Amino acid sequence: MKSDRMLFGMEKKNRLIRMIQLPVMTTAWVIYRFDAGLTVWQGIAVSVLTLGLGWLLWHGKTKKMSVGACWFLGVLSALFGVCSIIGYGVDREIPWIKSFQVHTVVMAIGMALTFFHVSCVAAWYISLPSRSEKALPKIARIFKEKPFLVSAIGIAVAWLPYWLIFFPCSLSNDAINQIEQTIGVYYLSSHHPPFSTFLMGGCFNFGRFWGSDLFGLWLYTVFQYFAMAFAFAWIIDRCIKRWNCSVSFGFVVMLYFALLPVWPSFAQFLVKDGVYTVSVVLFMVELIEAVISRRQNWGRLTVTGLLMSLLRNNGVYIALAVLISGCIVLRKRQRKYMVISMAAVIVMMQIYSSVVLPAMGVMKGSSREMLSIPFQQTALYVKEHGDEVTEEEQKAINAVLDYDSLAEGYSSWISDPVKDTFKADGSLKEYFEVWVKQLFKHPETYFQAFFNASAGYYSISVNNAYFANYFYSDTSANIHHQYLFGSLESVREQILQWADDIQGVPLIHLAYQAGTYTWSAVLLLWVAFSQKKYEQLVVLSPIFISVLVCIASPVANCVRYMLPVMAVLPIAIASVAYSIKCKNCT
Repeated sequence: MKSDRMLFGMEKKNRLIRMIQLPVMTTAWVIYRFDAGLTVWQGIAVSVLTLGLGWLLWHGKTKKMSVGACWFLGVLSALFGVCSIIGYGVDREIPWIKSFQVHTVVMAIGMALTFFHVSCVAAWYISLPSRSEKALPKIARIFKEKPFLVSAIGIAVAWLPYWLIFFPCSLSNDAINQIEQTIGVYYLSSHHPPFSTFLMGGCFNFGRFWGSDLFGLWLYTVFQYFAMAFAFAWIIDRCIKRWNCSVSFGFVVMLYFALLPVWPSFAQFLVKDGVYTVSVVLFMVELIEAVISRRQNWGRLTVTGLLMSLLRNNGVYIALAVLISGCIVLRKRQRKYMVISMAAVIVMMQIYSSVVLPAMGVMKGSSREMLSIPFQQTALYVKEHGDEVTEEEQKAINAVLDYDSLAEGYSSWISDPVKDTFKADGSLKEYFEVWVKQLFKHPETYFQAFFNASAGYYSISVNNAYFANYFYSDTSANIHHQYLFGSLESVREQILQWADDIQGVPLIHLAYQAGTYTWSAVLLLWVAFSQKKYEQLVVLSPIFISVLVCIASPVANCVRYMLPVMAVLPIAIASVAYSIKCKNCT
């Protein structure tokens, strides 16, 4: 009895300590979202948030963890708070040094505490043993028995109204450029993945052969639409049937794919990212099977890895990340096959890019695509410290970029105006010598340019999510495109406005924040490592390398670039949970 009273007293004391943190956490979220003043609805949102955080602190259960895991989580939480301050400054165009003020430090502390407690509860929930689901309602039983069929139909039907309103598709500038390469307007180039170009152009030219550009565009859209619906249904099927996830988890994932407007938007939008996302999903499923289920599926893993690398130029970096992480944490037999599989992908892609493509007359893409951050740093330096640039430095910069247009062309969220002035015949060696010299002169400017370009990918405080909803279409004189139902133009405008407005709804807006997915992956890695499931580093490495590629990309906080990460996060959650619960896993 005395022992029970002591345990109850300790639990009550811990709850009181947690509840003391509630005002700081609530204040942090108010500053984060509503620092300009509260409307009635925002006040209601804050009240609901306070109740939710209070319930989490009072009732939230936590899993016992080692001192090392606790300290590691504390460091991650502090880093989350610092990133929140940086993102807050970027979002409000405040220099990063001036972002660290009293109210933002309070916000950072509250955000860090929130991350810490949410992580503890998530670790406890993920490690819960699977519950028996024998007494399920009839609909739930059907879903459990046929998750792929139910999910595929549910997702495809939920997307259908969007597709019909924007029928046959919306068209992106990137897709226009790829199609125009195949009809002779531009030369073939690996600026966009040639395999994707041939796939998209093949559908278009088939339609044009039969006398209709729209038919060709529709063919590719049909392929993309159902490929995405089936791939997401396959995620749910594997989660329930292979990795012992609950029916409720599968249902939530289905709602995520069916109802979040970003998914039907990309399903009907001609752009390379949709099919590439499908390939990453297929690769991740095979990777998880190989790592935690020890299945002999190395052939399928190699094929999906090759497909992923063919459909996006940076896909091969994922294969490289898996190879390196596999060498570090996998056991000898698994490591051997993983190295063979991923090395095969890398070697075949090297042959493809250096032998096959040149033989087909495909020109190599420009190196400027991976230099967005240093170019942005130079542009901001010229804009803010142009009077300090020497004639010799100006000459070295001008040999690579158009010096005279840098200050005016600099944009904090996109590097295209700067990198489009790139001169291929310029000396990068001399440019980077100047770049290093100027870094030491004004490091704060370089940090500012870096944060402007990248903070959205690792902070949830940057509210401007770019290219999230593609319910519009670009045009080209060389491609006949029009929406079939012209009378629905006002409906299309309303959908575009609604899709933009929903990004500002509290909590839902987090689904549009790239930083949400980055930190979710970090949380999963911490949970896995705290349980000594180090093989999950291999499973999560595609997410982390994709985030790094996004950071180096030309657009800040771009949802389109994060699409593969957004798609595979549910199976990453399932993988970590399954590895913890499964005694026979690696």
